Amino acid sequence: MVQTPCKYKQLGDTIDYTPGSAVLAGTVLVLGTTVVTIVPVAIAATDKGATAVRGVFNVPKDNSNVAAGDALYWDADGTEYGGGATGCFTKTASLNVFAGIALEAAGTTTADVDMLLRSIDGTVPGAIGPMPVATVSAAGTTQANGTAVDVGWTLVTAANDTNAIVLPTAAAGLTCMVQNGVTNKILKVFPAASDTINAGAANAVYNQTNGAFRIYVAYNAVAWFTSPEVIA
Repeated sequence: MVQTPCKYKQLGDTIDYTPGSAVLAGTVLVLGTTVVTIVPVAIAATDKGATAVRGVFNVPKDNSNVAAGDALYWDADGTEYGGGATGCFTKTASLNVFAGIALEAAGTTTADVDMLLRSIDGTVPGAIGPMPVATVSAAGTTQANGTAVDVGWTLVTAANDTNAIVLPTAAAGLTCMVQNGVTNKILKVFPAASDTINAGAANAVYNQTNGAFRIYVAYNAVAWFTSPEVIA
C-alpha cells in the first residue's frame, strides 16, 4: 500500500494558534508543559493566529544576574525586576520551563534581556536541553544555614566533613547533579524542609563521599533518591 502523502504546512518558526480569548502581542504561551512560545502579533478571541517557537525577543526578567549564553526559564508566577507584572524569565530552573538562551548580559537590576527563543529544541526526543551549571561554596552546617543548590550540574567547593548544601524543594522529576570538589572531605547534603533522601528520615543529612559525584532525582514532592544509593 502506498503511503498517504504528507502535506507541507508551514516553516515552523511560528505555529498556528486559536485562543479562546483575545491574546496581546508579546504574551507568553506554554504549550503542554514544555514548549514556551511567544505571540508576535495580537490575536482576537477564536481567530486563528500564530505563536512563535523560535526567534529573538526582548523579554522581561527577574533579578537574576544573567550572562550572554545563560539558559533562561519561564516562571509564570515570577515577578519582573522593579515589581508589578507577574510572569517573567529567570535563570532559576527549578519548577520553571526552559525557554531559550540569553544573548546579552543583564545584571540584577536590569528588567529585560534579549533572548533566543529555543524551548522547542529541548523537547526533541533523545535530545537534552541546556542544563544549568554552577559552582558554589559549601557553608553552614545545618539544613537551616547550608548553601542552597539548584537543579542542574553543580561543583561544590569547601567541603570539610561538616559544611553543607541544601537541595531545592522536591518536585517529581527534578534532577540535581552534585560533584564534591574536595577529594579528602565529606560533603553534607540536606534535603529541603520535610523532604527525604533515599527514604531516610525527614530532614536527615546525607553524607556525600570524598570527591564523589552524585545524581539526586526527586521521585515526588518529598522524596529524593541518589545514584548510586550509598550512605557515605
